[in-house]
Parts: sequence; C-alpha cells; structure tokens
Amino acid sequence: MCCLDAASYSSRKLVGSGSQFEVEQSPFGAGDDDFNVDEMEDCDNAPDVDEEELASPSTQSFEELKKLMEPINENIFKSITREGHQGRGLVPDKARVAVRYSGYWESESSPFDSSLMRRTKFYFETGAGCDVLEGLQAAVLTMRPYEKAEFIISYKLLFHEMGCPPRIKPRSDGLFKIEVLHFTLIGDSDAFASMAAVDRDKFAIVYPKALDMHMHGKDCVKRFRYRNAVTAFERAVSSLNYCRLIRMSASKSLC
Repeated sequence: MCCLDAASYSSRKLVGSGSQFEVEQSPFGAGDDDFNVDEMEDCDNAPDVDEEELASPSTQSFEELKKLMEPINENIFKSITREGHQGRGLVPDKARVAVRYSGYWESESSPFDSSLMRRTKFYFETGAGCDVLEGLQAAVLTMRPYEKAEFIISYKLLFHEMGCPPRIKPRSDGLFKIEVLHFTLIGDSDAFASMAAVDRDKFAIVYPKALDMHMHGKDCVKRFRYRNAVTAFERAVSSLNYCRLIRMSASKSLC
C-alpha cells in the first residue's frame, strides 16, 4: 500500500473473488456522487478559507489535550467548541450526514486532510461500514446538528498499527475538528425482508418497518432514484396489505 498526497489515500475493498485498490479523495471514504447538486456547495463560488481555520487548534501534546477533554471511551476524547441544536437528537446510526472537518497529526500545524481545503461539505451514511473511517463515524455519532467539536481519536480507529509510511506514521493518533451541518434519516428498503416470518402478519411489528421502507423511498426521491423509490413504496404498502389479509383470513376462520 502506498500513500498519495495530503488529501488522498488508497483503500482496499473486496470485490468478487479478488481485491482491488481504489483511490479515494478523502480518508473518510465515499464521495458526494449520490447526493443532490443543491445539497453541495459550489466550490467556484465558495469564499476563500481563512488560514486560521486550517491551523491546528492546539500546540499541546495529545496527552495534554486529553486531560482537557471528555473521554467518550478509551479510544476517543472530545471537547465541544459550539453546542448543537438541543431540540435535535444525536446523529443516528442510520442516516445521511453532512459535515465539515479537518484532521491533524500530532505536532503538525497544517491538516493532513480537510474538507475546508476543498471548500465543500462531506457526506456519508452512518452504519454503512467501510464508507468512512471507524473513528470519524464514532465521533460524529456523539454530535448534534450545528455542533462543533474537537476529538483525539486513537490510531486503533484510524489507520491502525502500520499506518501508511511516510505520510502516516505507524500507530498515529489524530486530532479532528468536526462540524455537523445536518442529517436526514434514510430508512431501510429491506426492513420487511429482515423480519421473522412469524411476525409478518402482526401489525404492531410490521407498521414501523413499513414506515422505515417509506422513509427510504422518500430518500431515494431526493436523490432522483425514482425506480428505487417506487420499489420501496410498493414494499411498504405490500407489507401492510399482507398484514390486513392475514387478519381477515383469521376472522373468517373463526366464523
């Protein structure tokens, strides 16, 4: 594995019976291709980034910084720099989230990667596994919309033991500035299929799953994936129809 420039890394993904390397434009992973154009900033018209915004927020060692932060767990330490919307919940584990971020290695004043340098938001889906670094997703899941926070994240949740020399040293913890702009729930198109067969005629269990599929359909409409939206809506309606038919059959059998 080789390193690229300060904002590009190689990631290995399993495809079929073999593996291949794909160049990603960010250590977060997925890009913006699946999102509406009006959800993305126009890089040409975006204002220039203030150099102070890109500078590392601290010259202290990570161990010193940890003492000033709240431990989320043994691998993540957090300090809130701007409170989020208290009326909104934390970013859930099944949502599309938009963030701005900058990441720094210890003792380095400039970011090794930053969405601010690209003058764009970064979008990813929580709960999607390989779409984003484990530590970054875990950090975002502790945040609310509008919140800004700084995190020290262990190498165990970033680039692990080996790193990617010379750009990423082995066992490199990272300091991240993250701002959560907004998130939307994305639902689950396979919510009904994942249910146990014995539960598929129980309205109280099926109805929340139908809402989940309906939500997925609405998300597909936002991204102009109309066929997928139709499929999701049809699955939602069918799951409820099946529930009602089973109830009718049960009523007739009692007569």
